[in-house]
Amino acid sequence: MHNVYDTQESQSKVNEILSAVSFHGNELSYGERIAEISSRLLGTAYQAHTLIGSSSLQERLVTNPSTVDCFTFIDYVRSMAHASSWQTYVSELVKTRYTNGMIDFTGRKHFFTDWAVTSPQNAQDVTQDISP
Repeated sequence: MHNVYDTQESQSKVNEILSAVSFHGNELSYGERIAEISSRLLGTAYQAHTLIGSSSLQERLVTNPSTVDCFTFIDYVRSMAHASSWQTYVSELVKTRYTNGMIDFTGRKHFFTDWAVTSPQNAQDVTQDISP
């Protein structure tokens, strides 16, 4: 298992959301799962710099859906949408946040820039298309 930096509150919140989503069984589409999970995280307190790791500090897998920034909000929603338990959520979070499943600062996906410019391109910058 991964070295996870979390709290009992984090696990409880994730399990509560997963239970609510699983209550619907397979009735929810992926988009509906995203909407349901997102709605349950709306109003969550904003906090910057919640992830632990840098070029001089060993990276740790942080899961704290009690405080989020725009990147961690997306990490948590996407990971919960693909999970059915705390364990699968943690595995999905690693896949979502890091390249090659390696918990390392240099492999962390810094979404809006890295996903648009790093090969393979997993995102496209549409700023000019929507706001000429």
